[in-house]
Amino acid sequence: MLNATTRRPVILQSCLVFLAFVGIMLADGYNMFNDSDPLWHIAAGELIRETGSLPLTDPWSFTAGDYRWLNVAWLWDVAMSWMQDHFGWHGAAAANIVIVALTLALTYANCVLRSNNGIASILAVILLFVLVTLYLRPLQVTHLMIALWALILGLWVRGECRAYWLGLLPVSMALWVNIHGGFILGFALLAAYGIHTLLTRHTGRIAIFSAVCALCFTAIFINPYGVDIIETVRRPLFTVANDYIMEWQAITVTAHNLMTLLFVVLFIVMVPGRPNTALPAERWLAYVMLIYALTTIRALPPFAIIAAPWLAVRLAQHLKEQKAPTPLATAIRARARRVSESRAATFGAVIASITLAALLPTSHGATLQPIQSQWLSLKEEIAYLDAHYPGGRFINEFDLGGYLAYETRGRIAVFVDPRTETAYPAEVMEDYFRFDSGRQGWEDILEKYAIDGIIVRNGSDKARFHDRFAHRKGWEKAFIGPVATIYIRKRD
Repeated sequence: MLNATTRRPVILQSCLVFLAFVGIMLADGYNMFNDSDPLWHIAAGELIRETGSLPLTDPWSFTAGDYRWLNVAWLWDVAMSWMQDHFGWHGAAAANIVIVALTLALTYANCVLRSNNGIASILAVILLFVLVTLYLRPLQVTHLMIALWALILGLWVRGECRAYWLGLLPVSMALWVNIHGGFILGFALLAAYGIHTLLTRHTGRIAIFSAVCALCFTAIFINPYGVDIIETVRRPLFTVANDYIMEWQAITVTAHNLMTLLFVVLFIVMVPGRPNTALPAERWLAYVMLIYALTTIRALPPFAIIAAPWLAVRLAQHLKEQKAPTPLATAIRARARRVSESRAATFGAVIASITLAALLPTSHGATLQPIQSQWLSLKEEIAYLDAHYPGGRFINEFDLGGYLAYETRGRIAVFVDPRTETAYPAEVMEDYFRFDSGRQGWEDILEKYAIDGIIVRNGSDKARFHDRFAHRKGWEKAFIGPVATIYIRKRD
């Protein structure tokens, strides 16, 4: 059981890690908004708050029809729209920063408890930080929950915390299931630690763990969709869109992602087949998550959060295997040990506070840039369509759908957007990607949906779209905006 002497320094160190990463992310200039997902999430949250209920169908497109919109992230959408409404975009960004920093701090605590080495633990967490996405998305809550559950379950199976801490699992599951479909990973953690608990053959612990698992399972049905919550998870996992969306692709090694993959490389090289304090069930969970991460980039952060403690253990072992420290290093360490914990913690907190204060926005500072400048703005393109083609039907490029939905709220109805099959029928998604790739039969889609025009981003990477319509008979390049070009279909 962890005592106060063991627990206090871990808590203090984790708090400092939390503050340090908050400062780093504030200094990053909120690059978490280089993505359209925060926009449609905010728009969905505002819609739910205005109507007082979850929309049954999508109100922003002309293709979804009566298809049921299953928005598993509805609670996140409501919370972030409320934050944005009361505190602006910086408020929503601050909430996201806190969630990510908590994830890293909890992972650090797990690492240092397993490795008993602060340097190895912070190195493992830094490597984790390099590969996590900072986007303002509900998946950040999944990462936080995985870090929390891995810490609690690991402590409990080792007898280092009392059983009442397991009560946090079903409570957090009731929140998790209303925020992100990644809640199913919670059951992977329960399965791994459950196997270990069964192997102990300790009747009392098996009974406690079984009750916790039953409560967690019951908690997933505390949601507006009831048993249909399973369908909300299935749809995004098996949509045809995943064959085209980069984050759902298998890992590829390029010059641009070498740092991102450093955690994976070090884990593969240093951890398997070497002795460490991981339980067999924990090791196999990490290996299974590694295989999953190699097949889809989106699974990299969950894998790294689960695997970080075992990488920290191996890093700590490697550091101990190095040559003995010099007399000077020994003297420095002896001096450091004479400084009391409270004084060291106070000094660290003061330094962290000064750092954070220096990073706060000022009237002339650029640390927290205007968030609206972080994403694309289609204002000029929208103004043109409002003036010349109100009510028109346009095939918008996939990534532009979120921007159009946010900025027009259905006034310019979208063809499709990144919500994929949670809001659109599979047939619509298949039609869009047939059109996108130019596969046989793509021209038929223009007639099938009575399309009036095309909205496609500018840039050489979209040359296939522009080549297809720039000189196509019956079409004209009607408007070139700062972000996108609009092609209009001529009507006789």
